[in-house]
Amino acid sequence: AYLRMAGRGLPARAPAIFRKLADVTEKRGDATSARGYLELVRRAGVEFGPSNLDKEQKDVFLKSLQKLATIAEKEGDPIKADADAADARGDAETRARLDAQAKPYYEAAIADLQLYRDSGGGAVLESYRKIAELYAKQRDPLN
Repeated sequence: AYLRMAGRGLPARAPAIFRKLADVTEKRGDATSARGYLELVRRAGVEFGPSNLDKEQKDVFLKSLQKLATIAEKEGDPIKADADAADARGDAETRARLDAQAKPYYEAAIADLQLYRDSGGGAVLESYRKIAELYAKQRDPLN
């Protein structure tokens, strides 16, 4: 509780504080809370301004964005696998329904990677590749 208050009261240090909470809850096996804290890292970084963060805080912010993107993609992948299986069976209706279910996960991953790229993340080329891959998973190759 005290760390959450500190994260809200110290916006310049909030990314590291919330990331610490995410790491602790993840070690305890609470993936849902860990993801919530990672989202607080993202929110704190955006509100304070990525360019205003010191190097340590910015690194925490950027790594958290990458982790959020990975989590979102992994949540969408099983649904996409079922959609691909339906496509292989020729069941276009089921494929379309499952693709629609997977889409929000991939869109969230894309948004996090775009924020990573736009905030000065170092692996720009890899980010573009990953974003293109995520669009392909959505069956949207034109983006």
